[in-house]
This record gives sequence, C-alpha cells and structure tokens, in this order.
Amino acid sequence: MIFREFSDIAFQYFGGPVPLGMAAFVILLLIVLRRKIPCSGALILFTAGIFAAVLNPVSRLLWTKIIQPHLYWRAFWLLPVPFLAGLVAAALAGEGKLWRRILTTLLCICALILTGKNVYNNSNFSMTDNPFKLPSEAVAAAHAILPEEGGTKVLVPDDLFCYIRQYSSAIRMPYGRNIAGFTSVVTNPRLIKLHDRMNRPVYPTGKICKWAAKYECEYIIFLADRPMKSQPEEYGYVKQTELGNYLIYRRTEA
Repeated sequence: MIFREFSDIAFQYFGGPVPLGMAAFVILLLIVLRRKIPCSGALILFTAGIFAAVLNPVSRLLWTKIIQPHLYWRAFWLLPVPFLAGLVAAALAGEGKLWRRILTTLLCICALILTGKNVYNNSNFSMTDNPFKLPSEAVAAAHAILPEEGGTKVLVPDDLFCYIRQYSSAIRMPYGRNIAGFTSVVTNPRLIKLHDRMNRPVYPTGKICKWAAKYECEYIIFLADRPMKSQPEEYGYVKQTELGNYLIYRRTEA
C-alpha cells in the first residue's frame, strides 16, 4: 500500500512512468560518467541523501506526520534533475568530432521532447485575458475594493480567497485558503464558524456582517446566486457594486 501510494505520487510529479524512467536514467548516467562531470561525487551523494532521507515510501510516512500529506509531492523539487540532465548532456556531447557532438546534442534534445509533454496541449493550460492570469471576474472584484494607496480587508467566498491573495497582498482577509487545509490547519473556532456561515445555502447575513465588522473587514463579497436571510444594509454594509456573480458590500463609517 505505502509503495503504491509513493509510486502514484512519483508518477504524478514526473508526468508518468516514461519521464520518471528518464529521470532515473539521467541519474544512472551521472554515475557512469562521473569522471567526466565536475563535482559528480558531491552530486551523487546529495541525490542519494535526498532519496534516503525524504524520497522513499518509509520516509514519506514520517514526513506526512510533519506536513500535510497532499503537500508531500513537493519534496520531489529537491531532486536537481534538470541540472543533472544538463551536466550529463554536456558530458555526452563534449567529446569527439564536431558531427558526433552535434548528433549527440540533437539526440538529447529529441529525448527531452519525446518524453515530455506539450504544455500548450495540457488540460491545465488555458489562455488568459489579463496580465494577472486570473479569472476576469476575480480581477474586477479585487480591483474594485483595492484603494489607490494603502490596503483593505475583505471577507470573500471560497472561490475568491486564492485569487485575492494572488492579486495583491495589500488586500487582507480574516482567513485565506488555509481554512480549507491547504498548508496548515486553522484552529480558531470563530474563523471556522465564519467560514461555515459563508458556505451555507442561505447566507445568515446578520451573523456574517457582525463577525466581519469584528474582524475589521471593510468589504464583504457575497455570491449573487445565493439567497440572504436579510439585507447587509441592516447591519452597516451597503452595496457598492455587482460584478458578474459577486455582490460587493462596503462597511459604512461607524
């Protein structure tokens, strides 16, 4: 079981068994060509140390007790595979006649192309219509609440807190993506309750506005397609604008 889970993570990171096999082949060539590669001994020890301490099924059990299990795949970033591939390619193409060096270089390039994936055909790739590379509605909402100078604080629905965070660090929130357990667990019971209320089928507007004010949120953004028990104006938040499926309310001066 633990070996299967580890192999699934490795396949996911490298993009399948073929790129993973190429990475292993690169490390093998590093060992074979170690006399032709500067500092090869240190690189081999470094790579072996990473596998021994972090990248193996047994170590994974320990590390997932320290970090969130869904973040373990990032440990593969420790492997200097692109750097090692460049060194190995340079060692292979660094000797012999010119035509042989050119042919070796072309073969290395072909190997990278054939074992890799075209990012432009990847399902995770899409064209963007703004320089922030974020959904247009999210950019418009963030732009609407960000002042020309200084910052602000806003309470937003779940589909916005990651985008707001990417748009500008000057826009603060009572909680961000960690409320959903991305990197660390939020234990504040009041924030957990506030997040729960923002995700109910019908907004309990009074409680949301009350706690948003306590957390000094200048703005609240509601989803337009979700009903409210009452209107935010009753609790000191007036409607500023509507952008697509987002209703933006601003707190009046107390």
